[in-house]
Amino acid sequence: MQGNGIQRLAEAFINESASAARCEVAALRARAEGRPQAARLLNALAVAQKVHADKALMILRGKLGDTDANLDELLEGLDQSATHYQEALTCLECATGPANGFLDQFRRTARNHAGLVRQVDERAPSAYQVCTVCGFVARENAPERCPVCDAVPERFACVD
Repeated sequence: MQGNGIQRLAEAFINESASAARCEVAALRARAEGRPQAARLLNALAVAQKVHADKALMILRGKLGDTDANLDELLEGLDQSATHYQEALTCLECATGPANGFLDQFRRTARNHAGLVRQVDERAPSAYQVCTVCGFVARENAPERCPVCDAVPERFACVD
């Protein structure tokens, strides 16, 4: 599979993953509107799209670069994401509500993730704690409170 094919497969993975997430949210809305059959269909479609995404990912796993190349690519994407979220926040300066708060959390966690990528050290293995509320990642132990969303330690999941 050449570069263009890999790019298309990566785009398919992203599109199917995003579509599955949209279907899950739409199913919640349908259920809230008293439309259980539509909710069931949307949930089924979400599962099907996850199957597609998982298959694309399985093929992509063998096509990725070495670990250093993958970390460099991830870091570039995280830096771009932090900048993108900052720009979106600037556009929404007058806005209030959840969108503004979420974008700020996304920006702050992107910076957190980039910092962890920059400091990865194979000689010093550590587990990570992921905040299930905002996505902040802590090395070793969960903090007393999440520095991004103020979640308690019980809201962190250990990823070893």
